[in-house]
Amino acid sequence: MKVRLTQEEREQLESYLKVLQNPFESIAKRRLAKSKFDMIYNRAATRTANSLGSCVNKENQAACSNEGEENPSNL
Repeated sequence: MKVRLTQEEREQLESYLKVLQNPFESIAKRRLAKSKFDMIYNRAATRTANSLGSCVNKENQAACSNEGEENPSNL
């Protein structure tokens, strides 16, 4: 599943990813960037899944599984 982002979200994610990939940043700053990155990414992923109607099937209460999707902050 591809996650749809607004321009503002994309810019924020790119800036947080730069902090995450910089080994010279303090560990505290990288942890904070990771938590903010994950929050924005997960919010966008949920919004995308809901707009596609693929998250919950109310007839059989099947939960959403996003297999194959990787969060770039975990790389």
